[in-house]
Amino acid sequence: MIHRLLLVDDYEPWRRYLSAVLDAHPDWQVSADAADGLEAVRKARDLDLDLILLDVGLPGISGIDAARRIIESNPAARILFVSEHRSWEIAEAALATGARGYVLKSDAGRELPVAMHAVVTGERFVSPRLGGAPLLDGTDRTHRRRPRHEVAFLSEESALIDRWACFAEDALNAGSVCLAFASAPHLAQLEHRLTSDGVDVANAVREARYQPTEVAATMPGFMVDGWPDTQRFWSTSATLFMKAARAAKGPGARVAAFGEIAPTLWREGRGSAALQVERLWDAFARTYDLEIFCGYSWPPSADTDEQLFNQICAEHSVVHSRH
Repeated sequence: MIHRLLLVDDYEPWRRYLSAVLDAHPDWQVSADAADGLEAVRKARDLDLDLILLDVGLPGISGIDAARRIIESNPAARILFVSEHRSWEIAEAALATGARGYVLKSDAGRELPVAMHAVVTGERFVSPRLGGAPLLDGTDRTHRRRPRHEVAFLSEESALIDRWACFAEDALNAGSVCLAFASAPHLAQLEHRLTSDGVDVANAVREARYQPTEVAATMPGFMVDGWPDTQRFWSTSATLFMKAARAAKGPGARVAAFGEIAPTLWREGRGSAALQVERLWDAFARTYDLEIFCGYSWPPSADTDEQLFNQICAEHSVVHSRH
């Protein structure tokens, strides 16, 4: 299958080089190129494209503004930023437009083929140097490891707090950043447990390495009419993740998220919405360097069937036994 591309960059030697590289691959066809943001918007509107490779710094309007206009006109447009801008803030703003990826030009030799394939097949890609999932050596298209996305089904509230506390302490001890999404009572219980275990919670909050957020304040950011909106989920989650990742300390540090966003929907009897949230989290964790732990109450609501339970389990890398 041939994928049609629009190549947008104001540096003509880069466009010429990339066009030559892509011409050597039968799967890719550069249908057109553009040197400024307004020209990119026009060509994106007029051409039938599978992928747009877009720089950030462009004359006329920036690549970020161009991406906003393109996606506003065509929400299905698949945009991959290819830029030398290494600023977390710029990458965050670029991805918030609805673009599906961000590759650093200096890493394009290894990352761009993987990123292009990911985006045209409906996935997403972010350079590892900006918090993206690391590439595995010796791979090309199957580049990302199965993320750590664990789940436990627990009948006792105290067991849930224990699991969260262990997960958070392991992450904090490794220099990672913890994002906690839970009800206000559960967050209070968790803080008490962490403090009793010797964690300086106040200092971790000041350093932005522990970021507790109430579920009630999180879900309106991506739920529309009771259902998780995909684009809102990605935009909201990418902003939270990239701000958190900047606070991670030391080699091997990453972002660890845990809580009860999907479990809240499950508890309310909205199992299908919970499953969709889990699918979105799993896709997000395949794109970013993220670990996730979910804690569900057991037994489920009366209208949750065995098939739905099995589907939720299948979205996780590890399922802990119920107790």
